[in-house]
Amino acid sequence: MISGILITAAVTIMMAMLYSASKGKANENEQGQLLLQLPKFYWILGAFMIIVGIALLIAAMFHFDSNEDKVVVLCMSLVTLGFGYLLFGKGYISNIVISENEIIETSMFRKKTHINFNEIDNITFGKISLELSIKSKQKKIKAHIHLVGFRELVAKLSEKTGRTSIEMGIPIQ
Repeated sequence: MISGILITAAVTIMMAMLYSASKGKANENEQGQLLLQLPKFYWILGAFMIIVGIALLIAAMFHFDSNEDKVVVLCMSLVTLGFGYLLFGKGYISNIVISENEIIETSMFRKKTHINFNEIDNITFGKISLELSIKSKQKKIKAHIHLVGFRELVAKLSEKTGRTSIEMGIPIQ
């Protein structure tokens, strides 16, 4: 009972901190364009999970005699490594750049997606995923609400498309 309350409190505090970080100003890249990234917490937690996953992998290989125990720990290691990489990749590698004419998303696999502001057909906000989905006829960019500079992205989209944040489906911030 108490552990459930503590976990709920920790998650609530962490989410509040991440949401608070998204209200900060976006960084600028070398060209003076806005650079939006997730807070450092994401990649730090991802790096920690990768280290734990490697430790579990080593433990599975050398510290367990039973094959059943090895398989369980090996599976835990792979799951931890996978989630660790996802968090690290989303936090450290992926970003969104806002230039005067376009939005450029770099994925955690370093794939770039470009959408010109005048090509934007639809902008929607997922209330469960907490992602702003920016769509053209053939491309789609997703921007999570935890991105540092998210408000600047919304303001730029409003300026360039004429849509308000309410029209985009973004809850009042």
